[in-house]
Amino acid sequence: MSGPTEGLGRRASAGLLADLGALLLFHHKQAVSSILLVTIAISALPILIEPSREVLKLNFSVNILAVLSIAAALLPHEYGVSAIVILMLSGGKMLEEIATRRASSF
Repeated sequence: MSGPTEGLGRRASAGLLADLGALLLFHHKQAVSSILLVTIAISALPILIEPSREVLKLNFSVNILAVLSIAAALLPHEYGVSAIVILMLSGGKMLEEIATRRASSF
């Protein structure tokens, strides 16, 4: 069951693991921040597409709140928080896709 949101979760998870590894091995905050920024940039771009379309249609949903929380965490340089929100959002979308497939199979 691989879908577009499964890839997002994998990228966010890999970035968080790389961040933890860099922190434990190098104790270098700049390297940790750089890894997380790259992870957030790669993972957040696909997430931003759907809420952007919803805002243009004046249809507001929870996804917009998630995008705002990602942006709000980036402002004070809380990159780990942004990566975790991306991971939670992608996990929720993946569970929704699985539930939809299972419900439509009956």
